[in-house]
Formats: sequence, C-alpha cells, structure tokens
Amino acid sequence: MLMFTVNGVYEERQGGQLSYYETPQPVDAYGINIKTKRLEALLKGGHEFNDVFNVAFKSSASYHNQVSFFGRNTYNATEKTAYFNSVFQGAFDDFSYHSFSTGLSFYYDDYVEDLFVNTVEGAEASTLGGVLLNDTTLTMTEIVPGAYFEYTFNKENYPIIIAGLRADYHNNYGFFVTPRFHLRYTLNDDNVFRASVGKGYRTTHLLSEHTSLLASSKQLVILDDLKMEEAWNYGLNYTRYLTLNDREMTINLSAYRSHFVNQVIVDMDHDYRYVYFYNLDGRSFSNVLQAEMNYELFRGLDMVLAFRYQDVKATEMSGELLRLPMVNRYKGLLNLSYGTRLDKWRFDYTLQVNGDQRLPVPSYAVDNEIYDFQDEAPAYCIMNAQVTKNFRYWSIYLGAENLTNYKQDNPIVSPSDPFSEFFDSSRVWGPITGIKVYLGFRFILD
Repeated sequence: MLMFTVNGVYEERQGGQLSYYETPQPVDAYGINIKTKRLEALLKGGHEFNDVFNVAFKSSASYHNQVSFFGRNTYNATEKTAYFNSVFQGAFDDFSYHSFSTGLSFYYDDYVEDLFVNTVEGAEASTLGGVLLNDTTLTMTEIVPGAYFEYTFNKENYPIIIAGLRADYHNNYGFFVTPRFHLRYTLNDDNVFRASVGKGYRTTHLLSEHTSLLASSKQLVILDDLKMEEAWNYGLNYTRYLTLNDREMTINLSAYRSHFVNQVIVDMDHDYRYVYFYNLDGRSFSNVLQAEMNYELFRGLDMVLAFRYQDVKATEMSGELLRLPMVNRYKGLLNLSYGTRLDKWRFDYTLQVNGDQRLPVPSYAVDNEIYDFQDEAPAYCIMNAQVTKNFRYWSIYLGAENLTNYKQDNPIVSPSDPFSEFFDSSRVWGPITGIKVYLGFRFILD
C-alpha cells in the first residue's frame, strides 16, 4: 500500500470595529486581519510479509505562513516542518501472544516569528524586569531523531498489556526518555477495566499559542529561560455493558490526572497590564473525572448523557496554587438523536452545560469609568438542534445553534477606546454572537 496526499489552505480573517472598513478610515479605528497560507504533503506506505510481520512508514512536510495585525500590533510567522516515522511489527512466538513494534523517527521544525507591539501611551516598564516582547524576532529550530520499542501481550482470558519506551535527542534540550504503559482487563462480556501511565514532553511557542493576547493592550514579558514542558499522565477507565428492556446500555467511568514536572506558566493575574511567562516553581496538575452513558430509549431514539469535572490548578509567582483561568470547572452534555424508519428523517437535539470559570485579574480605571470587576464567569447552557431529510443520494438539513440566544454581556473591556492601556478582548468566556440558523445540503457520490 502506498498513499500520497497534498492539501493547501489560503484563509483571510477580518475583525475589529466596523468603522475600520469605512472610507475614509478614521484614525482611531481598530482592525484585525489574519492571512494564512499552508501547504502540506503526506506520504505513507506499508508492506505485509505475512500474518505476523509487516513494515510501514509515514512522512510529511509542511509550510505555514501567517501575516497578521491586531490594531497596531503586527505578528508574522513562518514554520517549516518535516516528519518521518518507520514501523516494524512482528511477534516473538507463533501464536502472536507476545508481539512487538519498533522503529525510528525524525522531526524537524523551523520557526521564525516577528512581533511588533505599539506600546500604548503612558505604559510603564515592568517592575519585575524580564524580556519585553515588543519589537522582537523569535527563532527556534528543532531537530529530534528518536527510536522506540513497544511490547504487547495479548492472550485470551488474560489482561492485555502494552509497554513502550522511546528515546529522543533534542538539539536544544538534550536526551530524554519517554515510557508508557497500558493495561486492559476484560472481567467478562459486561465489564472492562483499563489503566494507563506515561510521560510526555512538549516545546512551547508563546506567540503562536497565545495570539489572542495581541488583541489587547497587555505587554508580554518573559521572566525565565523557558524550559521544555514535562508531565506524567495517569488514567483509569471502567466500561459496563447492561441490557435494559432488550436494549444495550453502555456506561463509561474515567479518571485522568496530569502532574507537571515543569510547565510554562502564563500569568495574567499579577498585573492587568502584563502577561508574564515563566517556568513552574511549585505544583501544577489537572484532575478530570468523567461519566458517560449511551442508551437507546426506544426504537430509533438514542441518548448520550455525559458529565465532566475538571480540577486544573497551577502555582503562580505569588506562591498561590490557583485554578487555571478560562477553564470550566465542569461540563455536561445531553444529546438526543431520533431517526425514522430507513433513516429518512433525523432529528438531533443537544444541550451543553458549561460550568463556572475563574477569570484573570480585572482591569479598571475609576476616573474613566472603564472597569471589569468580574473575577468569576457564571455557568450557562447552550442548546442546538437540527432536522435532516435524507434522500437516496443527497440530504438537506436545517439547524440552529444557541437556541436560547445566550450572550456574554460586555465581553470587551474599554471597547470605545481600543488603544488605551485598559483595552482587553481576551476575557471572552461565553458566546458573543447569539442564535445562528443555518441551512445546508450534502451529496453522496457513489
């Protein structure tokens, strides 16, 4: 098997004040423009020698270019990436109870980011020092060769075990080893247990990951020589299959934890005028509990019910262990999908519950009556619905999102003066567009 794929994207997004697009253009109008060009090629192939041994490879290359401005802030970036991964799979015995997968990998990434920030009048230098990302060019070239080995034990009536180990050498951060372990135990046809543990590393790219902060008057400051992020991940899962009224019900219970050894902290709490980036000094973790149920209530009507609780905290420079801002404490989901006979009509309804969020330190200026004292975002619900009519080779559908027309009040701080030190459009925690109705159709080519 051999497959080759090429895809490309050209996209332009515009935003800001309507007055920015008027002629003549007002001097103090605020506009946003983001142009993105991306070209990507993928080549992968494989050969199967017999039922046990086979080889495969996957390689890709991409070019990504972004030219953008946010008010008077300019951000341009270019990324060139190449990736190769080879796989050789086989078994240690004739029954394939003990199998393995091994291979080599190579990763190349070249980043060039140019940032020009037009500092607002009256802005003061940070008292904490650090590197101010004002008129800045950030470059990074990553070259990471690696190798891995994975062992699988899979025998009927025994737990399935997958244990893997990979070693990589990073041209900037040196040598590191990444282990992982998975266990799947089927108690019987109705009960399945899963467990996993593994380690992960990640390189951060501050500007590309936080471009939304450029649509504000905040100044970006790096306080440390930033290290690679490093975390341990743990997971437990229990799946239960039930038969109720002659229809199967599936219940999934999951618990996941990420424990950070190092993390790049994005601190928006110390001072509303600055965003500080620095290495973790203390604890940081993410605990997630999730429950999900799938059941056919009656013939043709399927229900999905899910709930997730998230406890995500990190230690900031104040020494406090704080909830991560802009992260919902919990989320809920109810989906009902009904299809008539032969699926000629389909009706879908979704209810999303979004829990409360902690917001970063507020901006305020009493003299100018520009303020936002809100430090918590409330919980809210979103309802979506869609009806679809299916024909033999095509379908037509009508739907609506945010049926209750819920919108965040005053999502932008100081919208009337976007070049002041108080302007901030990064505190958006909920919908801002209200109800949206759409009509569409799709064709199926035989």
